[in-house]
Amino acid sequence: AERRRREVVTQALTDGKALLDAHKHDEAGLLFERAAALNPASAGPHYHLGLLCIERNETERGLQHLRRAVNLDATHSASWAAIADLYRQSGDVAAARLYERMAEGVTVQRPTVARPKRVLIVDDDPRIVRLIRLLVSATWGQSVQIDWSPDGADGRLKAASGEYNLITLDLFMPMMGGLEALEMLRNNAQTRHTPIIVVTADRSPDSHQRAKELGVAGYLVKPFTPDQLIACMRPHVGEPRAPSRG
Repeated sequence: AERRRREVVTQALTDGKALLDAHKHDEAGLLFERAAALNPASAGPHYHLGLLCIERNETERGLQHLRRAVNLDATHSASWAAIADLYRQSGDVAAARLYERMAEGVTVQRPTVARPKRVLIVDDDPRIVRLIRLLVSATWGQSVQIDWSPDGADGRLKAASGEYNLITLDLFMPMMGGLEALEMLRNNAQTRHTPIIVVTADRSPDSHQRAKELGVAGYLVKPFTPDQLIACMRPHVGEPRAPSRG
């Protein structure tokens, strides 16, 4: 039975790819969905569903399937490359390069002391992102570099590079909530020990307790003061720069 199931999955993918090449999207989609249902642990069907959605200009759905593929198999280089292409098309060159390195299987080294510290902001509120960027720039200047992810799923994938000295994480976000992303980061060898500061409007004691259990480095409730954020970040990115004398 298992052998027969594998044969059916392989045939569905083969036939689906031929239909996709012929731009018969509906028929191809049914076969890819069948393959995904028969083998839910396989990255391949979601990769092809991602390409199908992209051909249909359903970019967000395509990205969801590609993320699902790399969640199932972190070595699925074709999915990493497809994600990189989407970010490059959107104009996010830094993210595209990061995912290209993941596609190539390059092990990214953590920054040395001489290099700028790197902080990843995972938050869907552009006002908070802008505030943290301005605060970091005013406090640490070019010694701290900021990257941004608008949701937990994208943030988890970016963080998987192991490049970041610190992550700030919102809890209320689309695609994947902060606590779910936090659990996945703690279950990943690359990010298990990365310091994470929760920055959220969630005042729930249960959320706070769960975040503590998952080993966060800080828990700031919005609105927070600049001094509170700086105090939380300082142990992980270094002392603020000395003020210039003019």
